Amino acid sequence: MFNEYANCAISKQTAKLDAKSWSKRPVPLTLDFFLQCHTLCIMQKTCTLTGVFLVTFLTACSDPATIIHESSEKSESSQTSFNCIASAPCKSGGAALWSSAKKLHPETPFELSLALNSSDIEVQSAWLEGTQMYMGTIPVFFTQQQTGLWSAEVMVGACSEPVMEWRLTVKLADLTSEAEYVRNVTFSLYTTQE
Repeated sequence: MFNEYANCAISKQTAKLDAKSWSKRPVPLTLDFFLQCHTLCIMQKTCTLTGVFLVTFLTACSDPATIIHESSEKSESSQTSFNCIASAPCKSGGAALWSSAKKLHPETPFELSLALNSSDIEVQSAWLEGTQMYMGTIPVFFTQQQTGLWSAEVMVGACSEPVMEWRLTVKLADLTSEAEYVRNVTFSLYTTQE
């Protein structure tokens, strides 16, 4: 292919020189060289355009549901559906969280327990939000069971995902200093349709 382009470039230069009578070749021959090069350039552009069109057409005609389904299957297979339990709690920012069971189901109440590493820290508020799809904000009401230990009963709605990830955000107030210090800690919870 490169040789054709090189020959084409040389032919164009020869055609220009021939047109100015630098060579003894007849003018129709120079026009023939120019036509061959011009035809080659048009063919190159046409082939490129056809290739781009073909790739675009094939991509656009593929079934988007299949693509989405395959990508969601891959993400689901890499995603866990197990939650932290008392023997292996999830930890974040000096707080430990565990649920009443490894597998949580939507529309079924479950209990969450939260252990804080200081008696001077208390839960101000908490809420759950879906991460894969918007399911609204679900308030979570933690009550203190004993010093540093809080619990809440929670229920979430069902969605179309077989495994749904929920983000629990807990707003903690640190009362150790004169000015109240507020910070958020987050945990992931998973509900499964099984």
